[in-house]
Amino acid sequence: IALYGPLGSSGRNRYGLMIGNDNIGAGDTDNAKHLYAQIDSDLSDQWTGAFGLDYRPSASGQSVNSSLFLGWKHASRKRIATELFYTKTQGDEGHDDAFMVGASLFGWYHLSDHARLILRVDRTHLESGAMTVGKTFALAGISFRPENTIEIIPNIVIEDDERQEHADLTARVTIYATF
Repeated sequence: IALYGPLGSSGRNRYGLMIGNDNIGAGDTDNAKHLYAQIDSDLSDQWTGAFGLDYRPSASGQSVNSSLFLGWKHASRKRIATELFYTKTQGDEGHDDAFMVGASLFGWYHLSDHARLILRVDRTHLESGAMTVGKTFALAGISFRPENTIEIIPNIVIEDDERQEHADLTARVTIYATF
């Protein structure tokens, strides 16, 4: 069940509230409901911001997730944004508490009518029980659009997990099609 709407008469500020099963496409096996809330705003013609919060009870505890987004755009030529998040999971007896914080910086730059440069860097830090893990994810690619509904994106991904001796480097091609 979801409820969305404007905050105020200008339409620049909006809210969203939702309650759901949190079953990710599987059958609902418990009575717990996942609660979501978000406020977003067109801060100006170029700036957008949002704050989100969700709560999920489970058989082994509960978790609270929060996120803060800030994005900037210049017409249709370039965009850059950042998102920060914090997640806290409280386990019942016998289950560890955990928390994760992270940040993502991403954007794209319009090179021509049919190509754009895409960049993204994520950094996360997880603490759960005796485990502490930092991870970095970076992506760089160039999107080619031969048709309005198709993008071909050769890209490089670097994934670094502090528990591993070396980072993983993967070259790939992503094809995105809209039907």
